[in-house]
Amino acid sequence: MVLLGRRYPPYQRPELFSSPFHFLCLAQIRRDKFSTIDSLVSVTTTRSIPYTDYSYGFQFTTNQIEVEGEENAIVAQILYVADGSPASEIGLKRGDWIMKMDGNFITEQNYKKLYGSSAMELTVGYYDVEKNAIVAYDNPDR
Repeated sequence: MVLLGRRYPPYQRPELFSSPFHFLCLAQIRRDKFSTIDSLVSVTTTRSIPYTDYSYGFQFTTNQIEVEGEENAIVAQILYVADGSPASEIGLKRGDWIMKMDGNFITEQNYKKLYGSSAMELTVGYYDVEKNAIVAYDNPDR
């Protein structure tokens, strides 16, 4: 693995979905005299989330694919969920897919509601490898 221009031994495989502190601890080489982690403070960061004054606390990207027979449906893939945010409180996780808002497909006209608006019901799913499709969770509470 190469990180920041350095080669790391293969036995130190990083856990890419772990906390930043845990990831950096795994990436640090014991004989490295220059890299340090100087704080164990846990900070909720929303710097990468647009419109943080009124957001739901998640960052997403949109993709146009076929969902439930709708050929040009837009889905939003969750990239990041801020701790303590409304999104984390309802259990959204990185990698989840938002398929519908209030029972309606996401469109170019309404996707901006995902940045933050009023309360809404979301249909959330996951990518099913066998079906090669995004499928809604059977149990909304998972």
